[in-house]
Amino acid sequence: MRLLLAEDERAISRAVAAILEKSHYSVDAVYDGKEALAYLEAGDYDGAILDIMMTGMDGISVLTGPAAPPPADMGLGFPLPRRWRPPTRERSGPLPRMARDL
Repeated sequence: MRLLLAEDERAISRAVAAILEKSHYSVDAVYDGKEALAYLEAGDYDGAILDIMMTGMDGISVLTGPAAPPPADMGLGFPLPRRWRPPTRERSGPLPRMARDL
């Protein structure tokens, strides 16, 4: 399984990547939101783990960016569909409410 890990704290990124790789995942680590979006556009990932508060672009913006799949779950990570289409208002509906919006 190929994962994208986007975390701007390099020490945390290295630790999480090491744990995932020990569990037999293939991990590409990036350190800001814009880089994460570029990797998601160019790569074929089975899942993504995104930091919510990254430099350049936050994790939520990466999920709702022009090439991102519609968010299925706003947890720590979510599976990326193999073939997806950019979200439309009719197809994706409203985004789930976040704890900070309550």
